[in-house]
Amino acid sequence: MLKKVQLYNGEVVITFDDERHKFWRDDGSPILSVTAATEVIDKSRTLIGWAVNEMANYLIKNFSLDQIKTEQEKISMILLAKNSYREASQKAKDVGSEIHSWINKWIRGEKPAMPEDPLVLNGVNAFLRWIDEREVELLETEKVIYSKKYDYAGFLDAEAKIGNKLCIIDFKSSKGIYDEMRCQIAAYQQAREEESKKKYDSRWIVKLGKVNGEFEARELDEQEKDLQAFLGALNLKKRLLELEQNAGRRIN
Repeated sequence: MLKKVQLYNGEVVITFDDERHKFWRDDGSPILSVTAATEVIDKSRTLIGWAVNEMANYLIKNFSLDQIKTEQEKISMILLAKNSYREASQKAKDVGSEIHSWINKWIRGEKPAMPEDPLVLNGVNAFLRWIDEREVELLETEKVIYSKKYDYAGFLDAEAKIGNKLCIIDFKSSKGIYDEMRCQIAAYQQAREEESKKKYDSRWIVKLGKVNGEFEARELDEQEKDLQAFLGALNLKKRLLELEQNAGRRIN
């Protein structure tokens, strides 16, 4: 669903698709998102190992010599196993989206019902444990951000007071906390500080365990270093898109 939001006291109007995480200016031109920019950061070491494990798990679960008697049946099984990571990836995204949706409603005071999906429920319980165990006052949720200085947009998961610190919060339902996440949340803080004129004291990544219902909360330092790393990714992504567009024009 497309929505419009006004930022910077109405100076900036952004149209966004909250399902696809895409953003456009009021004139219809696209705005690069934070997550699109950080896609250029190499994640192959982690992702290749994960995809291979998904293929192995599929074969362990489904392979049977009694059912595979021909060469074609063998090839079909291998192809299904080869693509099993796609289904697992989509499932993980769906679960993550449901966890985020529940949290957003909870922060807004809507009192959502507890989820039935056990993975979503584990993520929600991890969030509630984090709230209970830390001195957290949640202030904002799912806020569209835009950097006028560097021209990028994104979704900020939450702002909070933790103790006496004003913090930027990013919720993750992934298996780990990875380096590129530091760059993403640095970008959120930069854009939010530009618009709000507030100075944030800290950034937190809160990983919500889908399997065990536990949380890992990590406070980050070195905002400026992480921001510069993000800006390097942003500039590289913009240049690659420019080259892609130029190639398309040459072909046409």
